[in-house]
Parts: sequence; structure tokens; C-alpha cells
Amino acid sequence: MTAMTVAIREILSRRGEKAEVLLDPAPFRPSGGGQPSDRGSLRGEGFEADVLEVRLQEGRAVTELKVKRGELRQGLVAEAVVDEAWRRVLTRMHSGEHILSKTLETLREGLRITKTHIGGRESSISVFYDGEIDWDLLFEAEAKSREIIARGLAVTIHELDERAARSFPGLKANWERIGDAMIRVVEIEGFDANACCGSHVASTDEVGDLFVTAFNGSPPDWTVTFTVDGGALRDRYSRVMRRLLRHVGCGDDRVEGVYEKLRSEKEALSKALDRARQYLELPWAVEEGEAFRLYLVELPGWPGDLITPSVKRLIESDPRALAVALCPAGKDQGPFVAACGSAVAVDLRAFLRSHPELEARGGGAPGWVSGMTKAARASAWHRALTA
Repeated sequence: MTAMTVAIREILSRRGEKAEVLLDPAPFRPSGGGQPSDRGSLRGEGFEADVLEVRLQEGRAVTELKVKRGELRQGLVAEAVVDEAWRRVLTRMHSGEHILSKTLETLREGLRITKTHIGGRESSISVFYDGEIDWDLLFEAEAKSREIIARGLAVTIHELDERAARSFPGLKANWERIGDAMIRVVEIEGFDANACCGSHVASTDEVGDLFVTAFNGSPPDWTVTFTVDGGALRDRYSRVMRRLLRHVGCGDDRVEGVYEKLRSEKEALSKALDRARQYLELPWAVEEGEAFRLYLVELPGWPGDLITPSVKRLIESDPRALAVALCPAGKDQGPFVAACGSAVAVDLRAFLRSHPELEARGGGAPGWVSGMTKAARASAWHRALTA
């Protein structure tokens, strides 16, 4: 922890235990460049507060506090303690992001990084690219990034005016967003130069174990997620992979092929079921009543979505139908569908509320409800409906 004596120069707002203040001096780094702000605390005589966030507002570092003890007042002198562990992980993450981003832009023509989000456990980069991003590209970028990290290249911070910055060799900058008189340039020796207000390591070998964890999106908008603490994740993924290989019974080079085959088979089965369910007729038990014609059926182990078309066809063909299809899956619990024909004056939502013994949870409309019940037996619903 780094400590510094500060004073509360101005209280900007106060609401309960939360407050926004200006400190003099301002030891906490504000958020910016996709990086969260510092965290820490203020401690004075009879006073203690957590520093939750710091942001630049009209050139001032507005510090958000959570007062834990004592009275907050203008002129209060306190010791500001910066959470160095939090600052350090953000510093490593941000430098890792520069390296991974530059590597990706080098590997694919037309690929560019549009936004970054630096986090304490994982960080992400938003990527604009008209082509496909896949694991082959990310594994290559990860390996090349690790090479840069291992080389221990010097990371130097330059404070330049705009004229000097524009002539800086290879500088990447979003000039439309830069409004400061002095521009902060982060240079990785012989590799990258970027206009950036975030914190950074002094040497690339301080970044750590860069590890790409995920990606998603489609052309041209992609997101790539990574961490710089890959050791624990790598060990965890290795354990998952070894368990999977044991169950699948194939070599690691065949796992993706096996998965793709299973996914294709599942998709084909799903399409076949979609076609079949349109012609499925359920073995309804029918009972004539004064207010409606009751249809009940139990289908142990069936998925709820398989019976929906049959229920819909029934209530459309018989306006006096009140249909309940139950799919018990064990201990009388399972999916249900209940529906009314147009001539039945029953609000099924109100019916469920008035019969807690069915322990039914779901949603829908007055004439159609579905969900899960802990009484997925025809006898229980028959008693409730005919009471």
C-alpha cells in the first residue's frame, strides 16, 4: 500500500454514506482508456472511508467515497492509501492488452482494435474485422504475444505536445478523442507506440502469463477476452480436458471432430422432431363437464416443448376443451402445459394461484400457461379442476 497525506479540498455531493469529493493532492489514478480507476482508502483522526472510484470531470479528479466512520468535512486531513495490488493487476492487464492488440493487428490486414475494457480478472478488446476470427488466429496471437512479453522489452512513457506526438514514429492515436495539450505516449521498445492514459509496466516481462480465454461475435464486430494470470486457468482447463478425453475415448486431436459430429446429429434430430411433433396425437383421457370438456394426459419423461403443437391443435378444434398435459420426470415433478378453448371462461393463471397444492410455477396468458409443477399427476390436477 502507498500512503500520502491529503486534504478534502471540496465536498461536491453527499448522500447517506456516499460522497464525492476533490482531494489535494489527488493521489488516486482516475479511470480512462478503458482502465478502471484506483481503489484505496482515506484514514484520519476519527475518520475512515473507502475510495470506490475516481473519474475525470472537467479536468478534476472526482473521488467517490463510502464513509465508514466519522464526519466528512471540508479541510479534513487524512492519509490516502492506494491499493497497490489492484493498481498492479490493472497495470499488467493494460500492458498485456497493448501487446495482444498490436499482435492481432499485425497478423490480419484490415483488423483494428476499436475499444478496450481492462478488468481485474479478465480484460477484453473489441475488434473490427470483416473476416473470420477463430482459435487458430488467437492461438497464434497468444504465442507471439508471449514471445514479446518474454523478451523483457522496455516500456517508456513520453509526455509530448501534439506536434511532437504526430511526428512520433509509428504512433497509434485516436486524434478525434484527444483534447489534451500534452499527449501521453506509451512506447514498447521496437514494437508498439500508443497514445494512452492508462498505467503500464516498465518492462514487458512484468506482464505475466497472457492467456486468451474466449471470443465471440461475427464479422465485422468481435470481442476477444484474455487474462495475464493464465497459469491457474491453464491447469483448470487441462483437468477438464483430461476428464473429457476419458469420457469421449479419443485423442485430443479428434475432440473437435467428435463434438462437431454430435452437434450435427443433434441438429438433425431436432429438425426431425420439429417435423414429427406437427403430426403427434396425444392419448387424451376425456371427461365431459358443464363448463368445459376436460382433457388430461400424463407423458412420463417427455420434454414439454414436444407436446405444445398437439395441445394447440386440440383447443383450436374444440372450443370447449380445457387441456392439461403433464410430463412427470421423477418424484411427480415435471413440465406441464394447460390451455383453454375459446368457449371456456377460465383464467388459468388465477387457477394456478388458487391451487398452491399443485406447486406450479410458470407463465403465459389467461388461456394458456406452461412451466413446471411438483404435482405432475393427472389425479392431482383432476381434483383441482373439478372441485
